[in-house]
Amino acid sequence: MRRRDILAASAVLAASASAAHASGAPAKGAPVGQYVDLSPVAVPSMEGRRLKNYIFCAVRLKLTPRADSQALRDKEPYFRDAIVRAAHRTAFNLPTDYDRLDEARFKAVMLQEAARIAGPGLIAGVQFTSPPQAQRRTRRPG
Repeated sequence: MRRRDILAASAVLAASASAAHASGAPAKGAPVGQYVDLSPVAVPSMEGRRLKNYIFCAVRLKLTPRADSQALRDKEPYFRDAIVRAAHRTAFNLPTDYDRLDEARFKAVMLQEAARIAGPGLIAGVQFTSPPQAQRRTRRPG
């Protein structure tokens, strides 16, 4: 894959996530302040040790009431780094589809990694702020 395509796709995903985030007043019942939104991350889609594609994920970490949200927002780069490192240890794509994320496995690993970074009892859950999207190809190489 060309680096230019990856950067363009991540810019589009970041723009859509920021537009959704800045779309006005929060909805009724929406969490206020007790979460950390992570910038979109490109998670590699692997087959064995071969890179097949990238899946772009925008993640929100839900915090417990006793968590210091500002202190954890400052650790946002560490959370993104943990996603990338975990994705290189184990593939998060579905074994039959390289363009879809195994969301349950991703959330379980991310919850463990986030708790390790933030501390025990501070992370309540993991959710996606937009559906994970694979990079669209015009044609298959080769």
